[in-house]
Amino acid sequence: MMDEKFRSYTIRRLGELGSGGFGRVEKVEIINKFGESKGYCARKILLPEACRYDEVKRRFIREVISQSKCTHKNVVPVYMCNLQIDTPWFIMDLAENDLFKDIKDGTLPSSEKLRIINMILNGVGYIHKRGYLHRDIKPQNILKIAHFDSSVMDSYKENGDYKISDFGLVKNTNPENDSTQLTRIGAGEMGTQYFSAPEAWHLGDFTVQSDIYSIGKVIQLLDVGIPGIEQIVGRCLEWDKYDRYDSVESLKNDLINLDREGQ
Repeated sequence: MMDEKFRSYTIRRLGELGSGGFGRVEKVEIINKFGESKGYCARKILLPEACRYDEVKRRFIREVISQSKCTHKNVVPVYMCNLQIDTPWFIMDLAENDLFKDIKDGTLPSSEKLRIINMILNGVGYIHKRGYLHRDIKPQNILKIAHFDSSVMDSYKENGDYKISDFGLVKNTNPENDSTQLTRIGAGEMGTQYFSAPEAWHLGDFTVQSDIYSIGKVIQLLDVGIPGIEQIVGRCLEWDKYDRYDSVESLKNDLINLDREGQ
């Protein structure tokens, strides 16, 4: 694979990590103009065949811009991007794992599960405060990013941070700033049904409460197993959205109180 130049950096391509319907992700190494490695990252690239659809390209650009505006320790950061070319791309953190794989592995202790829930709430809460709905919250889009020890290359500390990723279906809650209408190209893949609120999946009605429903499904899958959490999950998963928590902050407060009662 050939190195690429972008501004004052060299992007060294190290192989594909995965691909989907519209894009692929590859591992890259970022090298500065002095030849020094700045670390390993992941680069997401829109596939050429996907670029034939103007809507898909607009959504990809919207994904990058929205994600880059959500600067928070529990949101995957965008480090650099090139949106002006035929196959636009952006560079983000390289994930050690995703939450789906960690849940499937079955080795997460209860204390770690509570820490993960707190990080999810912090990340999604910040996204909402920035005026966005994520609309695709699921374990596969919650990435574990290891803490990199810059003093020893490829050496990682334990207990990396979990961060919200994949803003491909993000929506700006200000109608004036989000005029893109999804056609069948996008509507057919709006989230994953298991994690989608009933009104979101059947009616396309996305709100803060539909994101909270998705969070509830993730918490349910984590199976924390502490008394009282089933009531919190139950409120997240109420059929009527008005019976759910009205904000991530309200949900977080109940979780904090539950943790205090358990001490």
